[in-house]
Amino acid sequence: GWGICRLTGVLATLGLDHGVIRYGSRYWPADQVGVKSIVSQSVGLAIVAGLMIGGGIYLAAPWFAERVFRQPLLTEVFRGFALALACVAGLKVMAAATTVSQRMQYAIYATEIVQPALNLLLIVLFSVAGFGLLGAVGAGVCSQAVAFLVALYFLYRLFPAVFSRQTSSRFLVGEILTFSLPTQLAGMCLLGLLWLDRLLIGYFLTPADAGVYHAAAHVAMLFAVVLDAFSAVFTPMIAQCFHQGHLQRLNELFKVSTKWGLYCCLPFFVVVLVAPREIMSALFGRSYEHGATVLTILGIAQLINVGTGATSRMLLMTGHQQRWLFLTVMTLLVNIVLSWFLIPALGVVGAALGAAGAIGLLFVASLYEVKQTLGVWPYDGRYGKGLVATGVTVAVVIGVAWAPIAPVSLHLVCLVGAALGAFPLTLVLLGLDAEERTVLSAFFTERE
Repeated sequence: GWGICRLTGVLATLGLDHGVIRYGSRYWPADQVGVKSIVSQSVGLAIVAGLMIGGGIYLAAPWFAERVFRQPLLTEVFRGFALALACVAGLKVMAAATTVSQRMQYAIYATEIVQPALNLLLIVLFSVAGFGLLGAVGAGVCSQAVAFLVALYFLYRLFPAVFSRQTSSRFLVGEILTFSLPTQLAGMCLLGLLWLDRLLIGYFLTPADAGVYHAAAHVAMLFAVVLDAFSAVFTPMIAQCFHQGHLQRLNELFKVSTKWGLYCCLPFFVVVLVAPREIMSALFGRSYEHGATVLTILGIAQLINVGTGATSRMLLMTGHQQRWLFLTVMTLLVNIVLSWFLIPALGVVGAALGAAGAIGLLFVASLYEVKQTLGVWPYDGRYGKGLVATGVTVAVVIGVAWAPIAPVSLHLVCLVGAALGAFPLTLVLLGLDAEERTVLSAFFTERE
């Protein structure tokens, strides 16, 4: 039930979480009328969409429970989560709106701290009180509602003009949806691209094969999490640079974000490349060791994703959502064709090859589109040190991999520790440039 709520909650945003950043950055901070128009209409549309979709799920809950899942008791579960759908959609768009101020902490507080922590607390309390499954549903609904109110409060603190009756408003719904709906469709295609291989494995292969593939895919997806974190920070900056015509700064931003994304991922990728069998065995058990090849292939695909930078955000925040939509549709079709032929022939390795081929194609093609449309490029001579550091890290990790360390979990810890030590130490010994010192200084200052 909660999985369906989260999925439909994403659909209910209608891509407005991206739209509010793109257009909000155009008006903030100078044009308060524009800020109010964009934020209020984006949040309002998301809430209305959430209410409509939630109402549909509420009415269809008996059919879902009895016909699809064959568990009539799930009716009340679906109905409970349907009540939270407007809050889920509104929360996501409001959290995105707070980042227009280029301060990320408010979105993190609402979505990553308040909601999960309160949800966990309420689940424990309702469980002790004997409410069982419906208590868990109530915990989810209440935590989403509270997080919604917290995000609304942050929005008021950051953009008081949005709530002021003295500030007028313009009707921008048509312009917002013209951008947001293609963006949402592209997001759905990307979601399909990331999950299609797993669905087809369930169709063609055994549950054991599906389990191994899912495990390897989850590990490989950690690289994408790093890129998502960097993209979330830089997205409002990208939009603002473009709207202000600062293409040189946009180019530098693209370079810096891509390089630091790679710096964060390369030590872990070296471990994946050198010791995939140890990773699978330590994390999931010896029966999963034959997923090592899958992990390596998917890891390479996700490294291409990170190594090409935030190309999707670059295209979206500069008004090229149609190009991004075309790329996601085409690569989804490529993935379908590749997976359909490769999985029966090569099993889980075929699924990994099909997914990796489609993912690599998507992000290399999107990098080309960014170069063609914006004239920016993420690479320069500063990457040389990273290549040297990667080579040194590979040598160190191979040396540790040959060491007779047991058990395998301790061996994996030593491998990761060696990579995390060798890579930054090599960068420091080669000498940090001004930009790297600035980034590190800002990071440690924030920690203090």
